[in-house]
Amino acid sequence: MRPLRVVLAVAVLVLVLPSSVLAQVKTFNFSWYTDCQSRSGASANQANAGLATLTPSASGGWQLHFSGPGAATGSADVSPTDASGASSVQNISMPNVCNLPSAAPTPFLYMSSFTDPAGFSFESIFQGGGERLLAIGAAARTTVVSTITSPANGATVTGSTTVAAATSGVIAGVPLSYHLRVDGREVSAGSSATGQASASWDSRTVGDGAHTLRVAVTDAFGSQLALGEIAVTVANGGGTTTPPPTTGALGVAMTSPHNGDTVSRSSWVVIWVNGGTTGASYMYTLQLDGQTVATASTTSTGPVSMAWNTRAFLNGTHTLSATVRDNAGKTGSAKLGVLIKN
Repeated sequence: MRPLRVVLAVAVLVLVLPSSVLAQVKTFNFSWYTDCQSRSGASANQANAGLATLTPSASGGWQLHFSGPGAATGSADVSPTDASGASSVQNISMPNVCNLPSAAPTPFLYMSSFTDPAGFSFESIFQGGGERLLAIGAAARTTVVSTITSPANGATVTGSTTVAAATSGVIAGVPLSYHLRVDGREVSAGSSATGQASASWDSRTVGDGAHTLRVAVTDAFGSQLALGEIAVTVANGGGTTTPPPTTGALGVAMTSPHNGDTVSRSSWVVIWVNGGTTGASYMYTLQLDGQTVATASTTSTGPVSMAWNTRAFLNGTHTLSATVRDNAGKTGSAKLGVLIKN
C-alpha cells in the first residue's frame, strides 16, 4: 500500500522591528498537498497554503506553528541543534484530513540548523487503522511588513479618527489579528484575512499633544509578526485634559465613550473625579445594566481608563455606569447609554 503524502512548501520572515522579540520569530509562507492513502484507496486529496512561524522554546529549540486560510492548523516541537549541526521535528500535529482512527506521528528526517535558517525541510509519518499520512515540508525566507496607512505620520487628529493598516508578505486569505495601541495601551483589536484592517479611535480619550499609534500584527497562535508605528498630534481644544465640575459629594464624569456611542469587543471607559478628599484612595466600579464589569483602586482622580468585554452581553442598547468611592466615604456616579454591536 502506497503511503499518503503531504507536500508542504514554506517561506521565512524577517520581521519589521522595533522590538527584539520580533527578531526571534521566524515567519514563513507555505503551501501543502495532502494525498490520503488508505485500505480503500486514495481519498481527501487537498491543496492548501498559509502561514508558519518558528518561535524559541524553553527547551532551547523552537515551536513550529502553521495555519491556512481555512481552519487547518498544526504545530510541532523542533529540537535544539545537535553536535552535527542538525535539528529534528518532534510531536508534530497536523489536520487529520484522512480521518485516521489515531494519528501518532513518527519523525524520521533530520534537518539543518534552525538557528538562522535560509530554509528547512522535514518529514513525519502518521498512521492508524491501516491508513497512513506522510508529511513533507520545505521552507525559504520571506518578509512581513505592516504599515499604518492612515492617518499620515505627523498628522494632527481630532475627535473620532479611523486608523488603517496594511500588511504584506503573507499568503492572501490567512486570518491575522490586528492590535491598535495608543502610547502602549491597546484600544482596539480585530481580525482580517485581506491584508487590510481599520479601527475607529476616539482621540478625545487622551489629552492634547503628541501621541504614538502602533499596530501590532499577530498570527492565530499569538506570535507577533510585525509592527507599524506613527506619531500624531491630538488637538481637541482641551479634550479630556479638563476634569468635570464638582457636583454632590464626588463629581464623576465619563469622557469616553459618549452617550449613544456604538461599542464592540474590548471597550475602554475614561473616568474623571472631582471633589475628593486630599490624599484619598478611590475605588472605581464600572457596571453595565447594574452588573459589575470592571473595578480599579487608585489614588488618581483621572483620567482613569478601564476596559470591559462587550462580547459578554447581547447586542443592543445598554446603560453604562461608573461609581466612585473614596476612603473617606464620599461617593459619586455617572451613567450614559451605549449600543453594543459585536
